[in-house]
Amino acid sequence: MPTNYSLPSSGQYSFTDYIGINAQDNPNGLFPSVLMQGGFQQMPTLTDRNEIPVAYTTTSGFGNPAIGQDGWSSGRRRVGMMINVLDAGGSKPKIYTLIPKGYFGNGGNLGVSDWQALTDAAKFELLNPVATYNGGFTPPNNYTQAGGNGSAGDCWVEFSTTTDTISETFQTAVPTGNTGIFLTYTAKETDAIQVFINGHIQLESSYSWIKEGFIVTAGSLELNTQFVWNFEAAGFSLDDTDQINFQYVTIS
Repeated sequence: MPTNYSLPSSGQYSFTDYIGINAQDNPNGLFPSVLMQGGFQQMPTLTDRNEIPVAYTTTSGFGNPAIGQDGWSSGRRRVGMMINVLDAGGSKPKIYTLIPKGYFGNGGNLGVSDWQALTDAAKFELLNPVATYNGGFTPPNNYTQAGGNGSAGDCWVEFSTTTDTISETFQTAVPTGNTGIFLTYTAKETDAIQVFINGHIQLESSYSWIKEGFIVTAGSLELNTQFVWNFEAAGFSLDDTDQINFQYVTIS
């Protein structure tokens, strides 16, 4: 049995084996990708991507949000799905992944257990930040609207495998602690970033990284992550003439 999601146990139809074609020369597909729940889909424009629907258990008022039996989906949206947008406003198609805002590196480092602890309404809002639903009901027929407070692109992260090597140099007047030095780009791998002081590479125990007041333990570092110096571990304090250089790889 799956550990962190549930397999849907019922549906309109149930199958005990593969769905197949009736002949080897049958040219037809089984179903269009745009009807899948999650998976890999193709959309003409960003507007079409943003219109991928979530589902409701009822349409009364603004509707009640429906989360799939797997706990990670609603309608035709599922966390981790990928969309190839043919015209994304540039010269080439772009691929986007549905990553809830605040989770898995999309503006935050919340993870699986955090997602599982959410209410269905909270999951619904993250799967589609512009979708509305019933936030309350007062008889006989008065519904209160909830949701719809985000932007359509909040849950979509551009997928890229192209990388650039970054080298940037700073100075600080802070001898130890929060230095006021922030990464200009996202570092692909936390463990791979190299820190040099006046040309000398430093041990990882000499420094750490902080984001929005929290020590970062994730595998990557977001842009605007702050560099924290530990003079006790390093054996020396920083001076305002020191050249502090970071070298790391970012996804371009």
